[in-house]
Amino acid sequence: EKVSRGRALIENILDGAVVSFDQYRRLMGLLEHLLPFVGGDRTQMYGLYGWNFKRGLLFGPITRMIFGARQLRQLQWWLRTLMVNAGSFNSGVLGSPSVPIPDVPADLFRGSSISRFQSAVPSDQVYSLYSDAAVEDTFGGLGGWVHGQYWHYPLSAADRALLHITAWEFIALAFNIIIFGRRLAGCAVRFLADSLATVQIMVNRAAHSLSMQIIHSEILRLPEFVMLGVRLSPSHVFGEVNVLADAASRARFGVIRTLAAQLGDRARVIDVPPEAIAFLNRVLVAVREEAGASSSLPPCPVAACSPPPRTHSVEELRRMQHRGIAFSTAEDQPIRSGAVRCTFLSAWLLFGRQFSSDVSGDGPIPVHGTFPFRAARQLSPPAFVPPPPPPTPPPPNTSVFLLGMRRPVSPPVVVSRPGFTPQNDLVLRPSPSRARSPSLESSSDAHMAVSARPLKRPSLEAVGSARRDLHVSGFGQLPPIPSSHLLIDSLLANPATTEKSSLLQILQHDDSEQALRPVDPSLLVSYSGAVGHTIIAGVKLGTKKKDRTGWKRWEEFMHLWRSAPLRQPDPRFVVRERFLRAAYLLWAKSRVPSSIPGRRSAKPATLMGDLYAVARVHKQNYLHFPVTGMVQEVQHYLCTEYELIHGPESLVPHRREGFSRFNLRSMLSCPSGLSLRSRRFPSLLWDSWMGHTLAACLCLSSSGGFRKAELSLASGVEFSAMHMSRASLFWVLSNKVYRTPTVAQLLAMVKGDQAGVLACPSKADDLGLHFLPHPLFFNFDPSDVDNTALRLRTLYIRCPVPAERMRSTPLFTQSPAGEPIRGDFLDSVLKSILLSFLDVETAALYSWHSFRIGLACALRAAGAPDWVIMALCRWRSLDSLRTYARTNSSDSAQWIDAASSQSIDSIQAPNIGRSSCSPPGMLSPDTTAFLAKAASVAERLAPEGMRTLASEIPEIDDDRWMQELAGLGPDVGDDTDARTSDDDGF
Repeated sequence: EKVSRGRALIENILDGAVVSFDQYRRLMGLLEHLLPFVGGDRTQMYGLYGWNFKRGLLFGPITRMIFGARQLRQLQWWLRTLMVNAGSFNSGVLGSPSVPIPDVPADLFRGSSISRFQSAVPSDQVYSLYSDAAVEDTFGGLGGWVHGQYWHYPLSAADRALLHITAWEFIALAFNIIIFGRRLAGCAVRFLADSLATVQIMVNRAAHSLSMQIIHSEILRLPEFVMLGVRLSPSHVFGEVNVLADAASRARFGVIRTLAAQLGDRARVIDVPPEAIAFLNRVLVAVREEAGASSSLPPCPVAACSPPPRTHSVEELRRMQHRGIAFSTAEDQPIRSGAVRCTFLSAWLLFGRQFSSDVSGDGPIPVHGTFPFRAARQLSPPAFVPPPPPPTPPPPNTSVFLLGMRRPVSPPVVVSRPGFTPQNDLVLRPSPSRARSPSLESSSDAHMAVSARPLKRPSLEAVGSARRDLHVSGFGQLPPIPSSHLLIDSLLANPATTEKSSLLQILQHDDSEQALRPVDPSLLVSYSGAVGHTIIAGVKLGTKKKDRTGWKRWEEFMHLWRSAPLRQPDPRFVVRERFLRAAYLLWAKSRVPSSIPGRRSAKPATLMGDLYAVARVHKQNYLHFPVTGMVQEVQHYLCTEYELIHGPESLVPHRREGFSRFNLRSMLSCPSGLSLRSRRFPSLLWDSWMGHTLAACLCLSSSGGFRKAELSLASGVEFSAMHMSRASLFWVLSNKVYRTPTVAQLLAMVKGDQAGVLACPSKADDLGLHFLPHPLFFNFDPSDVDNTALRLRTLYIRCPVPAERMRSTPLFTQSPAGEPIRGDFLDSVLKSILLSFLDVETAALYSWHSFRIGLACALRAAGAPDWVIMALCRWRSLDSLRTYARTNSSDSAQWIDAASSQSIDSIQAPNIGRSSCSPPGMLSPDTTAFLAKAASVAERLAPEGMRTLASEIPEIDDDRWMQELAGLGPDVGDDTDARTSDDDGF
């Protein structure tokens, strides 16, 4: 049905019917989906977009489409295709550039009509054809080099102004095809160009700009291209390799002869054939026709589609900070001649927004008359600053900018920016490019450099205050952003707030072809400082301390070798670097003291920690420092030596034991008035704000396995939205969820109701993306004194927080003022409580982490699967599960007792057939000997004797065979056999 509608619309277009842009755009979408009908060949879409399509994008869906001869020819081809083809063949996949196609056999087309396009004897020699183009203000030309032969074709000023340099590079490749196609038919040929767009079009069989589509279409119709066939392969080379073709395009024939002589070759110039000149004329005629057709398109009345004028908000202006304008900054400009002017109102229709009067790169410049595009675009600060209210714009008909045009270079011009003082205005002038030709400095592709002072950026307070506006939820405003966190906008606006990193030095000393040359040099300073800050700020304080200690020792070690501590990776000296890392372990063994009393040296893992710290320092300096190879063998040897000296148990990590439910009850049963080592809270009073907080904190840690860092804040850390707040607590009453229930509703709680807690970002989930979406639920039981839901209810009632402050108040606070509980205070309180019913040595086996360990062990004892334990304990690694989810000692002894009563009869395949091993169910050799002896006796035993013995033999199975044997009657045959045996003397 879709194909039928497409055919009908194409027929209407060919008959001259009026078609809107909305209808034509849907037709293009259908043809894009039907490309498999033609093997995915995108060349069949050439000419169907172009300026007519962009005109529809500019003026809206009701714009009338104007079709030229090129589009009509292509639509006729599609109509014939849709009438003939009902689908695509499986072989159509071979048209994809991602499918490798093997070389064609030499005799594949022998005896066929195609053989006339093949050479008599296909050669395995690979021929390389280099091409290049040069377009300067004063001269230009095309050139090529092929195995000692070169050619040159000059370009006139009119031709140079018509097409972009990329298009001329493509035409130069076509010249090589025409000049050498007939000579190299049937040979393996590589076309090499330093224009990446040219190579990509040849490989992907698809071009974007109209001029490149025209050139590509003409190349595909060349008979020389058909002769080369599938043995043609385009490749990209850099300019340093394409020296000879570049010299040919610039008519530097002396350079060619000199280089050829150095290569032991003699350069020979060849003439450009008339076929190549005819090809160029066809391309230029088609380009001029399309340019004329585009300039003759009727304008669209903009009054009917004028948007209502409106002032944009600051947020809208921030979102609209896009650098560049569609269809005007691409490398392959479609057509250079014929300016297409777009009014101020038309720009709104094209880009979906109305441009501000600021000329910092937001859009067209609302000034009277035509303004050179490149000269009009001024430098932008890295951070967006809301501009002052713009003045009243001029009429739409007089505010214009050039769309789709090559941007000419203007003389140095002073451009003023709204909001900046005159002394900070910048002078823009062209700067030398990194291209091969020095004359490119004055070309239209020259970069714009800054010859004055850097731009003045807004202050940190001005930008930071606007960005620190916080979201206000139903539970009040979020807590303030910690002062330790620098906002990205502040970092970009004030590079002085960041330290200069090695990233800036690396970028500044980059001298490669793709080195960064920003229009504003301060951009590199601000952005490199911001990127470096984000990398360093993500390192925890403990890790930074380890890095400083490890790096200090590494510097001391490298001073012995008189070498730089910051190691530059060099593949030539890999062994040397491995030796240094391994030697450091041996050196540090006698330098690093042990923190364990009685130990002679630190553990090898501690020494390896220094190397890991050095590796992190190298990573911060964008250098690779692998800690593998020789280091691991040295570490293993040191571990063996350490265990020989201190015993195997010395390397086993010392971890805490888990709390049981009995331990929790003992803590909550601790008498009120217990002395605490705290100046503010000298004693523990359970019926106080702090007492209710501690009781709820203990129960939630035991039932939910929360870490200390999730319930409290470390010293010096500010409370933020990343921590648990009172808004993290909710209730499920009678199967309904309540965020802020009344006291009466909570006092009416019964069994079956629940308290819920939302987890916060933690060690294993620093952004809260994995465990925050899955709350923890705790059943309510009023008869259980250590019930978590009961203690949380008491906290909610006895330590109330207004609903509008829940989001900005920590979950556990010290007082009604809302100060968060600190981690060192929890450690001190827990130690005092444990010493009230445990001795000092036993109490030293526990810490706040024992709550998580106890929960994991209890879940393991209850038979919970691993995924349940990991989900409830909020672990993302199986290593944590193996470490902390331990088996109870009673369960271990029970399993051992059960194992001792089991019989083992398994055997492996290699052991079958050995005399020392028997397969399952096999009789022992002694039993087999007794059976053989019984068989010999049975041969001499008469039936009467067997019946006599049957009553004395116990029954050994369930088939009642022995009883049936006793009931047997006399057997004549058996008696005859017995008498015969007796007669024989047996």
